[in-house]
Amino acid sequence: MSPAGLLFGISVAVLAYTYAGYPLLLRLRIRGKERKTADPADFSYPSLSLLIPVYNEERAIAAKLENALALDYPRDRFEVIVVSDGSTDGTERAAARFLRRGVKLFALGGHRGKAAAINRGVSESSGELVVFTDATALFEKEALLRLAAAFADPAVGAASGELILREEASAGGELRVDYYWRLEKFIRRAEGMISSCAGATGAIYAVRRRLLRPLPEDTLLDDLVIPLEVVKSGRRVVFVEQARAREEKSAGLRQEFRRKVRTLSGNYQAFARESWSLIPGRSPIAFFLISHKLLRLLSPLLLLLALGASAFGSGVLLGTALAVQLGFYLAALAGWAESISGRRPGRLTAVPLTFTLLNAAALKAFALSVILRRPPSW
Repeated sequence: MSPAGLLFGISVAVLAYTYAGYPLLLRLRIRGKERKTADPADFSYPSLSLLIPVYNEERAIAAKLENALALDYPRDRFEVIVVSDGSTDGTERAAARFLRRGVKLFALGGHRGKAAAINRGVSESSGELVVFTDATALFEKEALLRLAAAFADPAVGAASGELILREEASAGGELRVDYYWRLEKFIRRAEGMISSCAGATGAIYAVRRRLLRPLPEDTLLDDLVIPLEVVKSGRRVVFVEQARAREEKSAGLRQEFRRKVRTLSGNYQAFARESWSLIPGRSPIAFFLISHKLLRLLSPLLLLLALGASAFGSGVLLGTALAVQLGFYLAALAGWAESISGRRPGRLTAVPLTFTLLNAAALKAFALSVILRRPPSW
């Protein structure tokens, strides 16, 4: 085999393992495993602190607080805390209207970042569990009950809920992030059944308060760093699919791209600071982290290697591979053209567009975090 053929083969094999082989391996590993679900009726209610860090969420905060106060959980067993990270719109005024209904509001002096808001909220909380959420994520009625029930197991230190995107229930939006998100949720569920999830869903997750430590204020990804600290303490992170939140707004191209750049930059930051987590023997979830997250960070580089090898190599196989890759990227380009012209990309172009966009975001995250060392902020 030629050097170009070997390079192409290795790149494609690693990509195939990342997006298909690893999920298949997990499916085989959990086959026959009973999926245990806790019944909320079988436990005493732990006290909860629902923490909502916000920055310029005037349009969403009222609906979020109405949703929070209507949840099925004993009202004397949970508190709602809003921390404004120096919001410059009407977020604080809107939240202040709920003070008479028991909501606690704290405002930081200036825009310091999400981690600073989280630290302040945790320091003001009194619950046995702290539930982290976003202003735009609306919980289903029993979400708190389902999350709290997971902690009946003393080995559980954190529990992640399920975020249901609008795209999963409809054909709305410019992207098909629903495919990616469904795969992501399956992986988290399987990892939690085997050992411990490699991360949590930032819009809905709960942690035992005594396991929480102050975050560095430049932390980009609390829903990865905090679960890693939980695992480091010897506790498990589980995925509770019955604890659901819904995100009603469709993801647009620019919004999703920025979100993924920040998320993937946060992965680089977390792995640099929590390098123990990637070392087999030291970390019980090293295999999960490498297969689930680290290889995805490398995917755009592997895609470029595969494209370059097939372009500069020779032979029928590499020529065919080049044609397939170019066709895929042309479909992505067509989807992008549809989007900027105001039309929603069709299924045949939306999937290549989504995949290409996510890997372009990973490439930018690599450039910002590793080369320029200028990661984005909240």
